[in-house]
Formats: sequence, C-alpha cells, structure tokens
Amino acid sequence: MLSVPEQYLSYYEKIFRISFDKKLLAKFLETEKDNLKGHRKLISCDAVQVWIKWGSQFEGTLPLVKARYTFDGTLDAQEFAQLLQKERYLWDNGVLEFSEVSRLSPELSIVYRVVRPPLFFMRAKDFIEKCIRFEQEGRYYGYSSSVPGFAFPSKEQYQHCETIFSGSVLAKEGDAYVYYEYSQADLKIGNIPEGIVNSHVLATTKAFYERISLEVKKRTHEKRN
Repeated sequence: MLSVPEQYLSYYEKIFRISFDKKLLAKFLETEKDNLKGHRKLISCDAVQVWIKWGSQFEGTLPLVKARYTFDGTLDAQEFAQLLQKERYLWDNGVLEFSEVSRLSPELSIVYRVVRPPLFFMRAKDFIEKCIRFEQEGRYYGYSSSVPGFAFPSKEQYQHCETIFSGSVLAKEGDAYVYYEYSQADLKIGNIPEGIVNSHVLATTKAFYERISLEVKKRTHEKRN
C-alpha cells in the first residue's frame, strides 16, 4: 500500500476515492490507457499515436490527451524507466525547472516543475505535484496529480496550474518498448480554439518522441563505447 498523506490528496482523489494500493492503482492506470471511448485520433504512425478528448471521469471540460510511443529496446527496462520517469528533466527541454520538494517514500515524492507555455505570449506554467513511480510484474507505472495549492508556494513570475491527473505505463513488447502517457491539466489558457489546442498537442508529442529517441541513441552509444 502506498501511503499518501491526507493533506496531499486532491479534490478529485477525495471525491472519487482513488485507491493507492499498488495493484489497484496499476489496474486503474492500465484501464485508463486502454479507454479510448470518445477520443479523437490526432496522429497515427508506427512510432507515435495520439488521441484527445474533452473531459474525463474527473473533470468534464478540460482536454485529456493520450499518447502511445514505440521505441527500440536497446536499453534495459529499468534504465528506460529511469530515463522516462526520473531523469526526464535532464533531457526534456520542455521542462524549464524541476526540483524534488520532499521524498515521502521510495515510490512517492512531491515535486515542483515549470514547463514552457503552450503559446509564446503566455507565462511559463508551474505545478506542484505528488509523483508516484513503481514497478509491478515487469511493468513500470507513473501517476501524478497536483497537491493542494496551500501546501507549497509557487513562484510569482510563473502561472500556477493544476494537474487533474497524469498516468504512464511502460512495457516491453517483443523487441520494443511501448510507453503510454496521458494527462489532463488546467493550463489556464482560457477559450483557446480547439484547432490551436490540437496543433499544440501534436507539436509537443512529436517533439517529445524526437527528444527521447535522441537520448536513447546517445545512451546506447555510450554503453557500447
């Protein structure tokens, strides 16, 4: 059982009684990644598939974005999970700042991160989140959501935003890794046209795939030499 202090539970987790038992949380993450009912596919190719839906079981108006990435299996599973989940801020230039505020257990931490804004005229967005990372039966899971705003102060130069929920599943399938990632967040963007939101989603998911592919190649080269 993952012990999450009451003060770090979000409004949605309290209302919907999200379980932090590892098996139940893994089941929730697996079910959510497979649930594409009502989602519209934005892109589909061998390496990247992206879907979007406006609204989720938790919040009915904000976009929920889901992506499926396929990578070659040149790194071992634990190393690949480390790269995606714990070291992302080192290579992902979409992350402007990252710090671990508190480590509550080996699987649970409170983090502060700042990301680039979706549109150039906006302020960068910051988040204070609890992040859960764990392995279950050879599959690597991630779950994140915002902690209550009063818990830690954000920085005034950034616009404070809320992660409703975010999940990820990393699995080895044949000779490849498949990484599922999905997220619903309030980025405080107002009434931006759906077409602009879709374009931003496509740009960020493609850029993510390109960056992680380069990092995998770099680390594979380093291991061989």
